[in-house]
Amino acid sequence: MPKMNLTLILPFVLSAGVLLTGCPNTEPSCDPGFVLVDDGTLCVPADGGTTDSGADADAGDAGDASPDAPADSAVDAGPCGMECTGTTPLCNTTTGMCVACIGDTDCTDVAAAKCGTDGMCTTCDDSMQCAGLGDTTLCGDSGVTDGRCIQCTEADEATQCGTFACDWRDGTCTSTMRTADTCDACTSDAECAVGRRCVDHVFGGSSVGTFCFFDSADGGCGDTDAARRPYRTRITLGSVDGWMSEFCMPPTTTTCQGISDTQNVACTMNT
Repeated sequence: MPKMNLTLILPFVLSAGVLLTGCPNTEPSCDPGFVLVDDGTLCVPADGGTTDSGADADAGDAGDASPDAPADSAVDAGPCGMECTGTTPLCNTTTGMCVACIGDTDCTDVAAAKCGTDGMCTTCDDSMQCAGLGDTTLCGDSGVTDGRCIQCTEADEATQCGTFACDWRDGTCTSTMRTADTCDACTSDAECAVGRRCVDHVFGGSSVGTFCFFDSADGGCGDTDAARRPYRTRITLGSVDGWMSEFCMPPTTTTCQGISDTQNVACTMNT
């Protein structure tokens, strides 16, 4: 049997196969659940985005877990809802309000040493509120010192000021020794010894100067206490520092100078 030349027959066989089976499908297609867009160049979910392919889903999950994902940047404002600053720097966690103080120790002004119920510092009414304010450990209760933390009062002078005088007008210890005795010249109450105040002495209708005299409220006068003679004349008036009281003055017939002159004269016996 004669041999056939395959090189001549093969092209005809291939052509016949194409005619019988048809051309391969070259149209682009997508996985189930996806449709073509952009002229058949892109597959997208048919339901508008809720369907995801495995690869896309994995990529999405990885993106959610990325450390670069934005975190919640909100700052916890605390129970007061804000940062407490300025004149109300403290947060009262019970009321949720910014306040100036929560306790007396938060108040450091001698004029406002008490923490009020409204969380604001106000004037003192007890010396305990002044305990942490240096040497102003007493709460004043009269005149300009009322409600202020002060160094001293007349009653606490020796304890608070030692040998120095307390200026009762503003509650401060002075550098003046409180040693001026009865009928000694003075310029302020603080210079007079305990139980005395500096008073203007009027003789014959005119002032003859300011001197220390006994306050009758502190031991009486010479009419009831022989140790205080000759200061037996009781006169109610104000001291130079404004202290109103009844003072023990010399007899209306003499002055401090006259008393001093009399006391310095030696007594002699008639022979």
